[in-house]
Formats: sequence, structure tokens, C-alpha cells
Amino acid sequence: MTVPMVDPDADDYQERIADILINKVSGVDHIAFASTDTDCTIEVLSLLGFETAIYKKTVERFNILATKMINVKSDVIEIVEVLDRSKRSPIDNFIKDNQSQVYHVCYKVDDFDKAYRALVALETLVVTKPFESYLFDGYRVSHMHNESIGLFEIFGRIR
Repeated sequence: MTVPMVDPDADDYQERIADILINKVSGVDHIAFASTDTDCTIEVLSLLGFETAIYKKTVERFNILATKMINVKSDVIEIVEVLDRSKRSPIDNFIKDNQSQVYHVCYKVDDFDKAYRALVALETLVVTKPFESYLFDGYRVSHMHNESIGLFEIFGRIR
């Protein structure tokens, strides 16, 4: 089993993990992989210089296990695996051939509401309505699709 960088049972876990994983400026927040086997994906990414920060956090709402890895440059990778294959999940189509692949790129934005409204005005399809992050308190997330860049996610602080 992979040991995360911060003990998930620590009293200050939420603050410490957010400080490690959330970049302070706008731009690419993380690249997400849909994986058929998180541990195998971790093994490969570890060889490429990434260390596990969050390990297989259960997200019942989406029927997934979420893992976060980071390297010394502060590049963040999210690995998403189906929790229960007998139920639907957002990554079903990405792993239908039993292969792992890039799922989406997440962009951190300074003003979530402003960015969200501007993207909708550009006829960007809302895949998931904005919701509070399942990993970080005080942050909002929305998955979107635009013909120019495909599926992506925006992530920003709740104001």
C-alpha cells in the first residue's frame, strides 16, 4: 500500500494537504487520469518523480476513488478509479477498453463565478453543475466541455 505524504487522520490534515496541493496562482491545477488500477498508475508515476499525497479517497457521489500525486515542481496528478464497477461513474467511457488514459485537465481560477459565467457565455457545456470540492474545503468545482478544448474542470475558492 502507498503511504500518503500527510496522515489523513491528522488534526490539521485539511490545511496541510491544501497547502501542498493547491497552487496559489491561476493556471493548470492538475491533470486527471482515469485508471483501471490506481496502484499500477502510482507505480509508473512514481518512476516519473511523483509522490502520493492523497491515496484512494472514496467519493461516493461519483462512485470513484481519488488519489493525488505531486512532484518537486508542484505538478499535480489526480488518479480516478471506479469504486464499484456495478454502478455508473463519470469515467466509465474513458476506461471501457480497460486502459487508463488522460481524463481531463483542471484549471485553477482566481474568481470561480466570473470564470464560470464567462465560459457558459461562450456556449461551454456544463457537465457537472458547480459543487463544493470533495477534497478541499472552501473550493468549488465544475466539469465542463468546450468544442475547442474538450472536457475540462475549473476549480476556485468559494467567495
